Amino acid sequence: MALFQCEGCNITKEVSEKFAGKMVKCPNCKGPVRISDMAVPVEATPVEEPESSGGSMPIAEKSPITPDSEPPHPRPSALGSAAAAREVPVTWGRVVRVWWAYLWRSILVAIGATVIGMVVGGVIGMGLGIVGISPEMIAMITTPIGLIIGIIVSIFPIKMILNKDFGDFRLALMERL
Repeated sequence: MALFQCEGCNITKEVSEKFAGKMVKCPNCKGPVRISDMAVPVEATPVEEPESSGGSMPIAEKSPITPDSEPPHPRPSALGSAAAAREVPVTWGRVVRVWWAYLWRSILVAIGATVIGMVVGGVIGMGLGIVGISPEMIAMITTPIGLIIGIIVSIFPIKMILNKDFGDFRLALMERL
């Protein structure tokens, strides 16, 4: 059996394995849910969404909750935290918070890259100077090396702010549905 787990409204159901890995609509909140292959002890059978609703995703059938059964409750997501994600509007406040998070991290990385570049350039320059290479040639060799180091480390601020919690939102890469 496969696991239907809606993080939007906290409904969890067991559905047929034929839906494992597919996107369906939650019968309660109509939000998209990716079905995983992890089972929980709740009965449900998915059915196709009625034609009148205009959607193309299957919709999971509501399962009855009896007095003996537990009500739906949040469970750790088998899909990770992306299962509870929804798009939020781009506001100036959010833009400034992301920009600031990127800016100060970039400054720290640039300082670190400068120190690393100076050390690497100094070692290479000293080595080349010892063998008699002119300072102009040393500069021509070490400048591209410093540029390459700068380009390589410039990716770290982006990595640092992806999945950073900004309070009411976070940046995340998500698969296009």
